[in-house]
Amino acid sequence: MGLNAILASVVVPALVPQYRVELSDDFLVLRGGKCRDIAWRDIIGLEVRKTTGVRTVVVHVSDGRRIPLRAPMSFLDRRFDDKAQVLMDWWTARRVGPGRV
Repeated sequence: MGLNAILASVVVPALVPQYRVELSDDFLVLRGGKCRDIAWRDIIGLEVRKTTGVRTVVVHVSDGRRIPLRAPMSFLDRRFDDKAQVLMDWWTARRVGPGRV
């Protein structure tokens, strides 16, 4: 095995996919690694959770799942508070039905 192959086998797994959240009228769209669309009507709550000093947004879904978002994350993003507020505002404007948190 050549030096390039060894270097590639060490560097490639360390490269992290670009995680992001996209907002559409009907879905909260998670991109990076595994892509997922979550309908706004299925989201019963959003919360900012702090773990080991890092704040993230957690999505509470009607089927009982809690999905922590990989972006935004306060450790890596100085605009975390602004971005978390945008998520909250979009959810508030698009949620429907009784019993929403």
